[in-house]
Formats: sequence, structure tokens, C-alpha cells
Amino acid sequence: NPMTRPDGSAIDWGRAAMTPVWEEIEDSGLPVSHHIGESPKHCEFNPLAVGLLHNMANFREMFAKYIFGGILDRHPGLRIGWFEGGINWVAAALQDAVHIDMSIRHIYNWKLRHDIEHYWREHMAASFMIDPIGLRLIDRIGVGNIMWSSDYPHSEGTWPYTNQALRYAFSCDVPSAELKAMLGGNAARCYYLDLDDLVDHRFAAVRVRHTAAGGDVAVPRRARRRSAIPPELLCHGLQARDGSCPLGPRI
Repeated sequence: NPMTRPDGSAIDWGRAAMTPVWEEIEDSGLPVSHHIGESPKHCEFNPLAVGLLHNMANFREMFAKYIFGGILDRHPGLRIGWFEGGINWVAAALQDAVHIDMSIRHIYNWKLRHDIEHYWREHMAASFMIDPIGLRLIDRIGVGNIMWSSDYPHSEGTWPYTNQALRYAFSCDVPSAELKAMLGGNAARCYYLDLDDLVDHRFAAVRVRHTAAGGDVAVPRRARRRSAIPPELLCHGLQARDGSCPLGPRI
């Protein structure tokens, strides 16, 4: 549990003593990734279900410390990712944070340097697997701050029904450019990934495996320019509002 020490005492990641930690992270340029399960709960019956439902909302503590605790003010180079907790929580957290800021800012011992939405918009992104409610709040959350994931091969993920899950998740009217961003572009930007390079590595790995088996693999030139995720895996039955596949024609 990253929120407590081995002896069970709580860790306040927003306190001034943590400044050297955040400075090292900021200097490295690496994004900070938060995953559900950071504050596990115990229950005699169906503990996994209880824990999952609780953990999909427990991002709020660190979300608040990044903003109200001044972490992002002191370390503006940080990028934060929230994973496997969906995106619908973001709109409510932002709404509540704005209300709190307007209500009690006069008693702060750390004055915020920006409006609440700035911290989310400029520093954070969240992932989802199936969250149609969250997708209906795209305008509030921001297309550039949303990332899709499959969570393969966990039971709460989309595998082996990823195609059906994508059709369900994007049943709302989402333009092609926005689909491209959420299905890979945003993650690549947030984590400094070169999609073309990932494609090269993917086909290189196939070539190595096939050659080891005594064969040979020819990598199609046009395939090397495609997304790291093969379009045929994502575009079966998935179309944008303009009728196109969000990742282009099939290879």
C-alpha cells in the first residue's frame, strides 16, 4: 500500500518533507502512474468486489493532494496518470474541488496558483475500459485527458470480448479524431511513446520468433507506419460518426 509505511503509519505525500522525492521524479521526466488498489479494504464476503468498487473512487485523496496540497504548484513538470478506475469519477471530483476551492480558499495555508481545472487539464489523464457514462462527459473531462485500456487478461478487463466492449463503450457519437486520441494517441503523448517505433519493435519481435522456428517474416512497408495496435483488432464493427475506422484502413 503506497499510502502507508511498513509499520502501518500513514504517508503524507503532500508534506514538505516529500519535496526531494517529487523533485527527483520531476527531473526524471517520468509520469507518475496511480492504479486502483492503493488503499485496499477487507471484507469477509466478496472482498474483491468490495475492494474494486471502493478502489474505483479512492483516487480522490491523491488527486486532492496534487492540487490542494500544492504538489503540482511546486513541481509543475509532473505528469499524472490514473489507471483502471474509469473516467466518470473525474467530472465529479473536479466539480467538488471547484466548490471546495470557492468555499474555503480564504483559510488555505497554501494558496493555489491556478484554477482547479488547470491542474487536471495540464497534468493528468485517466484510463477506462468500459465507461459509457464517462464518455458522455467527454466535454467536461476533455478528450486529451482520456485513455482507453483493455487490462488484459484480468477478469474485470475487456479480454476476450474487446471488440464487443469497444462497440459498447463507444456507442455514443464520437468523432474519428477523438477516437484515435483516446485509443492510443493520448497514451503515446503522456508516456512519450513513438507509435512508429512501437510498430517496428512489434514486427521485429514477430520476425525473431518466426526465424527461431526456421521461417522468415517479411514486414509490409505500409504496416510499419500504422498504429502499434493492429486496426483489425479494434475496427471490427467499430466506426466513428463519419463512418471511418478510427485507426485507418486495415492492414
